[in-house]
Amino acid sequence: MGMFDDVVVNAKAAASAFSKKAGNIYDISKLKFNASSIKGEIHKKYSELGELVYDKDSGKEVADQVIRAKLDDITALKSDLAAVNELLAAAKNLMICPVCSAVIANDSAFCNKCGAKITKEEQEQQEVKASEEPDSQPEETPSESTEA
Repeated sequence: MGMFDDVVVNAKAAASAFSKKAGNIYDISKLKFNASSIKGEIHKKYSELGELVYDKDSGKEVADQVIRAKLDDITALKSDLAAVNELLAAAKNLMICPVCSAVIANDSAFCNKCGAKITKEEQEQQEVKASEEPDSQPEETPSESTEA
């Protein structure tokens, strides 16, 4: 029965690995969807802002507070997008360059895009975020998005 036990143990290990990989793929897909939603919301806010600026330039009465509110909305959405992008990078075993926000390999010494030196401390911070990733995923909101 020793051989049968080995087969069962190997089958359980394979099933567990497959389940974990499927869960990771689901998490990545969910994060990509959230990122796409946030990007769409940002685009919508930019359009609304452009219309307000055009109306103001055309002589219509537009309060500066209304324009400021749209700018604040865009800033908040971009912050949400950055957070989702960090989670997405961590789920893919990648990290975000602290200088230019490019997605790079976790073990990079320099950013491939801007050439910034990546310190061990920054790599460790990314690893900590990756280990906390399942607990720290944002709830789905219409304004979440990430870069793929």
